[in-house]
Amino acid sequence: MLGEMHASRAIVMLVALAVLLTTPSATRAELVEEIIAWVNGDIITLLDYQDELQYRTGELYRSHTGEQLDQQVELLQKTLLLELIDEKILGQQAQALGYDTDKLGEWLLEGFMSANNISNPEELEKLLAEQGLDLEETKQQILAKGLPGQVIQSEVYNRVSVGDRELEAYYSDNLDAFQVDGEVVLREIVLLADTDEKKNETRPRAQEIWQRATTEDDFGALAKEFSDAGTSEVGGEFGPLKRSDLSELLVEPAFMLPEGSVSELMETPYGFHIIKVETRIDDRVKPLEEVREELRRYLRERKFHEELASFMERTRSESEWCVKSKHVELLSVPAPPPCERL
Repeated sequence: MLGEMHASRAIVMLVALAVLLTTPSATRAELVEEIIAWVNGDIITLLDYQDELQYRTGELYRSHTGEQLDQQVELLQKTLLLELIDEKILGQQAQALGYDTDKLGEWLLEGFMSANNISNPEELEKLLAEQGLDLEETKQQILAKGLPGQVIQSEVYNRVSVGDRELEAYYSDNLDAFQVDGEVVLREIVLLADTDEKKNETRPRAQEIWQRATTEDDFGALAKEFSDAGTSEVGGEFGPLKRSDLSELLVEPAFMLPEGSVSELMETPYGFHIIKVETRIDDRVKPLEEVREELRRYLRERKFHEELASFMERTRSESEWCVKSKHVELLSVPAPPPCERL
């Protein structure tokens, strides 16, 4: 799964590669000469960084707006350089671990062609040539973006598991997370009377209607005939509703009365209210067997992110890398010693 995600990122990077060809050569040459990071003998240039920043910012503008967009752009600017450094480190680790990069590169390329409805390598080569792109260079770009995902999947994700005992302990300690709020379907009769004078005039009729509602079977017919609420057209029916959907006055009778029961005549600021409980599902806690697999996926994903953070911290500490002093502020982690190579 992670490998496929990185393959998709590699595919879209071809768009960024095509954009590079339109950049004025003098500017590109100037940017290429500025190396901003050194990673185990490999380099990251200012051009690499700016191209990736431009591409990812464009993606954010297509998927976010407003304050959320601002937050995501700010986060990208804080984390991007470290991500590029991590890509280099993981790609180099893949080589050291003996990954079959030729086979992996072909698999990633096939994914690219499939995603873009390209039937064969010849057609791909032709399309790339029209954009001024070289097939072999493109393969290397896709591979460079895909290798880190393969390392993460093999060295971290595939090694994460959640046992039944761990899962059951989490469930027992977090029962509130598995509670399902009850829901109720009601019928209502509302008689509007918003002043004391109107209430005194309406009360005898309200009591008569309430008496009929408790003794006659067809509450819906009474609602259609007498209710001032908009629900009168459908026999006073409304719901399903949770506790939070109801006024405080209605919560207790709605969730305490047996199904089929009619409430007392309730006086409200706006008049009189009568409800009947049609159906109700009480609050419940989902049993473990109902949530077991979903919970296992959640716990595995959470553990994966914890393990990934530890893995990357360890991997960085075992690598030799540095960032040019004037670009250190782009790092989201404490900077390594000054970069004497740059």
